[in-house]
Amino acid sequence: SMERVVSELFERLKSPDSPDLSPAVPAKAKLLSVRREGDILVLDVSDEFTRPEFWQGSDVAHLRLQALVHTLTSLPNVRAVRILVNGQVPEALSGHEELSEPVEPDPTL
Repeated sequence: SMERVVSELFERLKSPDSPDLSPAVPAKAKLLSVRREGDILVLDVSDEFTRPEFWQGSDVAHLRLQALVHTLTSLPNVRAVRILVNGQVPEALSGHEELSEPVEPDPTL
């Protein structure tokens, strides 16, 4: 199922295979649910996802969020990822990465 695939990818992003890669998802974050809205994948995650220490620094926050978005938009017919925290629209990560709208992959990365 799509939920299982997304869940596996979400877990893998907590501890990437390559030692060169830093995690793109905080270790304690939980994926609460996954659904599709057209070509947008909607993830509902636990509030551990937004831990400020993990997203510190605008460059780090951008790269980590984009690692998640690039991974999930590699799935068929997924153009963007919307992230909710406990069903609510969260604050911007690190004050820079806006989550009020679905996030598209950054083509420059």
